[in-house]
Amino acid sequence: MAKTMARRPAERRPVTANFEDKTTNREDFKKWPLGDRTKPAMKPDYMPPDAPFEGISTVKAHYTPKPLDVPRNFKPDNQAAMTGPFDGNTMYRMDYVPKEAEPCPAAILDTSKSKYLNANFQNEQGHKFYRPMFESITALHGNSAVPSAAKISNVSFA
Repeated sequence: MAKTMARRPAERRPVTANFEDKTTNREDFKKWPLGDRTKPAMKPDYMPPDAPFEGISTVKAHYTPKPLDVPRNFKPDNQAAMTGPFDGNTMYRMDYVPKEAEPCPAAILDTSKSKYLNANFQNEQGHKFYRPMFESITALHGNSAVPSAAKISNVSFA
């Protein structure tokens, strides 16, 4: 099978149309003139107090100290409750049943371990076609064995 070769992109035609820069945002939210704004001014009747600040704020005048309750620490001690030797087993570890991983069927084609037979057919790209390897298929209504090649369609790997 041949690899796909990298190639230069096709030549691009120059764009002759004018670029329209009208967007929904630009059309819906236009900049409107602000106009004349009056600046805020102090009220003429405000007079700051003549007496100097006495140095006592409202918080200092009305604050009453409260007793401090230290919360109880629920953190466990550094001593672990060891009743015996550490087992280290988990339910998953005890219930786990190891399974054998089968190799990929494409990796063992044309070997004695393969479950597929070569159908002796290649297409124009060079793909080989394989069919499942069965001894025979028995019909439900009778005892006659039918060859597998007549009933099973081809499978392709590669």
